[in-house]
Amino acid sequence: MMLGDRGLYEVAFLLATESAIRPGALDQAVLAPGWYVYTGSARRNLRARVARHLRGSANLRWHIDYLRACVRPVAWRLHPLGSGTECDLVEQAVSTGQAIRHPRGFGSSDCRCGGHLTHHVGPPPWVAPQ
Repeated sequence: MMLGDRGLYEVAFLLATESAIRPGALDQAVLAPGWYVYTGSARRNLRARVARHLRGSANLRWHIDYLRACVRPVAWRLHPLGSGTECDLVEQAVSTGQAIRHPRGFGSSDCRCGGHLTHHVGPPPWVAPQ
């Protein structure tokens, strides 16, 4: 299936030191150092959305914008629409026992799952170790 301008994406970040963030209307969360993966979707401008997440933005529009102040992007990957949902990708990571959703509700204000940010015990399997 051709990817085109819409689809799902995952961005892996590395957090060097413990950090506290308050993403939008969510409660403040303390993030432990380590690997985080944000999973999102774009119905249009997929590559532009990922590029925005990679470079960060002073305009705090999405939960991910609050996270970008303290993390370093390391890798990203794209998935075509029709290959599941953001929630499915997050659930796959969590089901391995190598990741947890944290903080609760992060990036999922448009659905009812536990969140689209996962904290991993090591680099996600699709990311080369640093």
